Amino acid sequence: MKRHAFAWGAGLLCAAFLAGQVVAQEKPAKKEEKKEPAKSGTQEPARGHEGQMTPEQQAEREAWAKAAQPGPEHKLLDYMVGAWDVNGKFWMSPEDEPTPISGTSDAKWILGGRFVHYVFKGDDPEHAFEGSGCTGYDNIQKKYISIWMDTEMTGWVTDVGTYDAAAKTFTYTGEFRTPMGQTVKSRSTIKLVSNDEHVLTMYHTKPGQKENRVMELVYKRAGTVSKPPPPKQSP
Repeated sequence: MKRHAFAWGAGLLCAAFLAGQVVAQEKPAKKEEKKEPAKSGTQEPARGHEGQMTPEQQAEREAWAKAAQPGPEHKLLDYMVGAWDVNGKFWMSPEDEPTPISGTSDAKWILGGRFVHYVFKGDDPEHAFEGSGCTGYDNIQKKYISIWMDTEMTGWVTDVGTYDAAAKTFTYTGEFRTPMGQTVKSRSTIKLVSNDEHVLTMYHTKPGQKENRVMELVYKRAGTVSKPPPPKQSP
């Protein structure tokens, strides 16, 4: 991802900067050279004293530090944290009958409250399924961000989203490519029913087709779902 590439590149720049400082300290000091006064109409670039940052560098540093701090938008993701029983259905196509889905999900805060990491495991013993993802809020984009990967793929899916406080609903959008070479647009909504329940609904739009609902999952906090009593044994 671009962000990963940026972080990697930033690391190289940082390493190069530190290396340059070491080399500079090892070199003998050069004799001071007389500088001619700047010509009229020109201005020398602003430079900080040795070991100090320029005002522009200081401002950039402060901006990055501010952007790195979790805020109230991150706190809204508390609804995801915990252990969940998941039940729902999946549609292969609008004409088909839905296929039932069930499983469990565990989610927790990571990286100092900046992201929620979650793992889903399906209950079907004949079709082992597991997925993992992260959700957070990007202070620079001013949007929620999400990444997902599972045992049905070798890539990942990324989405960006917003939150509607009046509707208590998150909406995420994105797109992905299929093995057939199609680019499919996706839209997902997460409705917060209560602190112990939320509903995820996913829609896909294939090229030249209308948007169709493909999945609906109901998350209920583990321990709040009443289970049916075991069947009575015949005497």
